[in-house]
Amino acid sequence: VGGQSDGLWRLDLRHGRAEAVSLAAPGLSDQRITVMARDAHEQGVLWVGTRHGLNRVDLTSRAVSQWLPGPVGPKRLSAGFVTALVADDRGRLWVSSYGGGIDVLPGTAGGAVRRVGLGEGLPDSTVNALLQDRQGRVWASTDNGLARIDPETLAVLALRRAEGVVFPTYWTASAARTAQGELLFGGAGGMTVVRPEK
Repeated sequence: VGGQSDGLWRLDLRHGRAEAVSLAAPGLSDQRITVMARDAHEQGVLWVGTRHGLNRVDLTSRAVSQWLPGPVGPKRLSAGFVTALVADDRGRLWVSSYGGGIDVLPGTAGGAVRRVGLGEGLPDSTVNALLQDRQGRVWASTDNGLARIDPETLAVLALRRAEGVVFPTYWTASAARTAQGELLFGGAGGMTVVRPEK
């Protein structure tokens, strides 16, 4: 469990106990947890987004690796306030943030962090939620509409009022995929339902 101001906690549901997880140096980049996701390919690894960076936590050793905001480079993000995490079919981790767009971390094969922002066609640099559709494309809700991103080329298709997106601003962490594959994004004034195949 991630706390709003007190870091990471491990809950023992069988015995009803909670334990604060004290992590080995350097520790979490921030104690204000915003989002968490299990690693899609490596057992015992948890990704923890905070208000100041991303952390890879080895749950066995409790060792932490940090990705902090900064210029393009190893373990650097476009912005610090992480809003969403999506692990794709290629083993990459998509990381969205307030004001930084999307950073795509390479999979196990390595490589450079790739950035998707205004220059690549995102409708806004504040990305509130990420979802992956059944075709592997990543969808982003922003403060100025929606976007669909091709997982191969990272080409962006921005969707606004002309494409039927009536809510300009979306909410952080307000997104889900239904069993039928529809994508739901909550925003100011209501909810947008996307049918990716159409």
